[in-house]
Amino acid sequence: MSELTDLITLLYSYQQDDIDDMVAKLTERRRATWINTLTELAGKHGCNRPAGTPKGADAKYLKDISIEDAKSIANTYNEQLRNQVERLYKANNKGNRNYYYKQLSAWLKKRAAWKDYQIALQTDSTARQYATEMFYKNNPDIVPKFRYSPIPPVSKECIKRTAKGVVTLAYVQSHKTPAHPFCPHQWLPLRPQQAVCELLWVSA
Repeated sequence: MSELTDLITLLYSYQQDDIDDMVAKLTERRRATWINTLTELAGKHGCNRPAGTPKGADAKYLKDISIEDAKSIANTYNEQLRNQVERLYKANNKGNRNYYYKQLSAWLKKRAAWKDYQIALQTDSTARQYATEMFYKNNPDIVPKFRYSPIPPVSKECIKRTAKGVVTLAYVQSHKTPAHPFCPHQWLPLRPQQAVCELLWVSA
């Protein structure tokens, strides 16, 4: 590696400001997923109740997992970036800034095509799982049953979950989604019972 490659790596790396910005974006996306999930669950149980924004411990949890994710995303990216710059240097140790700019731009575009989707899926799935758990925890009169989403499973873990058929909330809590990277499955309430709407908790 050279001074130029060290500078290029630094310029393209995630810094703390970038991580803080990512935390804010992930937290906001989870907040929106939380509201949508609780509103949908209320509707499934026969209640037209718009959900409120997460508060207290719920808001803290969603932010905390967003902080963890942002750090992990940044660390993974920075490591992959350095490896990529090293590969480019070995391929052409006389390459100039334009060489690295062109090659890294192509690499970033290709990486974003799958990584952005993976991050969005992880963010939505974890928020949806948590909102579902809190909905039924705070509405104990509702005894839910679940089935794994109807998308045909491919992975061994998803095949196992699908084969379980109808499961309890306890099983859902011990088998969280996503089951693996790029996993599109989720736990869906089965034959939801009518709730007492005026008593229904929706974080509002």
